[in-house]
Amino acid sequence: MIAALREMNFLHAARARAWLRVLALGLALWAAVFLVARHGWVDRSGDVSAADFSEYWSAATLARAGHAARVYDVQTLSPVEHEAVPINKGGYFAFYYPPSYLLLCMPMAFVSYLAALLGFSAVGLAAYLIVMRAYLPGPGRWMAILAYPGLLVTLLCGQNSLFSVACIGGYGLLLQRRPYLAGACLGMLACKPQLALAAPVLLLCARRPAPIIGAATSFAALFLLSGALLGFDAWQSFFAHLAEASRVTSAHVMNQSKLVSINEALRLVGLGARPALAAQVAFALLGMAAAGYAGWHRVGGPGEAAMLSAVCLIISPHVGDYDLTVLSVAMAFMLNSGVRKRFMPWEKLTLLITYMLPVLGTGIAQRTGVQISPMVVLTLALLTWRRLSASPAAS
Repeated sequence: MIAALREMNFLHAARARAWLRVLALGLALWAAVFLVARHGWVDRSGDVSAADFSEYWSAATLARAGHAARVYDVQTLSPVEHEAVPINKGGYFAFYYPPSYLLLCMPMAFVSYLAALLGFSAVGLAAYLIVMRAYLPGPGRWMAILAYPGLLVTLLCGQNSLFSVACIGGYGLLLQRRPYLAGACLGMLACKPQLALAAPVLLLCARRPAPIIGAATSFAALFLLSGALLGFDAWQSFFAHLAEASRVTSAHVMNQSKLVSINEALRLVGLGARPALAAQVAFALLGMAAAGYAGWHRVGGPGEAAMLSAVCLIISPHVGDYDLTVLSVAMAFMLNSGVRKRFMPWEKLTLLITYMLPVLGTGIAQRTGVQISPMVVLTLALLTWRRLSASPAAS
């Protein structure tokens, strides 16, 4: 039994495609039921469709009215959200992204909420499909891409994880041919700073001037442009509210079963706040070291992007189940490498579990109180490191 799981030789390409067709049909039926069971934006339990998007549109609307510095004040932001969608549980969705991301959200404020949501989803989906199409050559790639549960979870949440995939994946695809643009992709990842912490380590350890300059340029451009258009007081407000953001996330305002960081998983099983945070820091340092290793040995754009996509979820203390979509880059790299060369022990099993993790992890956590996602992400990162260590430096 162990040997069969170790190699999973029974999971060949034809069988995988058959399973993907069944999965795609199941997800389509689930999405249809999900939408039919709704009354407008709200389901019977009061949950709002694509609820996380409301904070983006509402913040952009406030900023367009000249109140960019006040988007971080929930007392100001919440009424705008309630006007947009019926958040009927008395809750709110706080906006804790930097003004550079707020700047990118500004076009949403010029159209209706529904039009903005559709446009946001369409652009994110297009960026995701372009990147994943390049990572997964072969006849069965579209089924693997479109049947991925993480894609549906992200779209239904109204989250921005597809853009994170585009930034990390874009770095891997552009590094060899357009190194400045590759670096610019990672510079834009700073719009979601909790996922960008390992990017400077990778770039500096790789010792390539062009990507470093590209990342610094795009980061500085977004900083200066957002300050010029929105006001630098928006940046002051952002930094002033960082402590509040940390307090809110630590207070478990969100559904804990949907939080998949090491810190949150340990808190879920009853570990104290300080030991859980200490474990998070320890694994974050290991994640940084892994990113530095990939950069130092210059394993090539796809390999470096794969390692970055895996470790960024290990490093951040606050990660939602929708962020698991970022693992698409690491999964695609491992799958493509395995098909072209050979699959190493445990890779197929890890890929299968990781692929289903956006629904599997939350489902198990809701029923058992144990979040398996960090363990799976750690395993994927370890196997990615093993594959990179077994290959010669690519650039």
